[in-house]
Amino acid sequence: MRSAQCGFGVLFVLLASALGVGHWIGPSPGSAASGADTVTLLFSQYRNVNGVLVLVFSGTVSNGTAGEEVEVVGQDCGVQGFRLIGGTRTRAGGGWQVQNPEQM
Repeated sequence: MRSAQCGFGVLFVLLASALGVGHWIGPSPGSAASGADTVTLLFSQYRNVNGVLVLVFSGTVSNGTAGEEVEVVGQDCGVQGFRLIGGTRTRAGGGWQVQNPEQM
């Protein structure tokens, strides 16, 4: 019998710079390039007033630049390919946050 709980198998963050070049941040073999910008990824969750489980992804971009596009993508268990969980732009200081489902 398959478990009813699965979650995300793999989670990545894509940082798209103003030049349109994307940088994947996530689990990878080997080391990061010297001098490359880094993105932190934190995860938390809570239940909203309607009892819906909300996933919160947040972090910072090491260059501290505001306006950088950040996309969180994940791969669901048993599914090929990735899907967009959510996206945002960094605030002053490089901080960012994405909630799924999006909270108004």
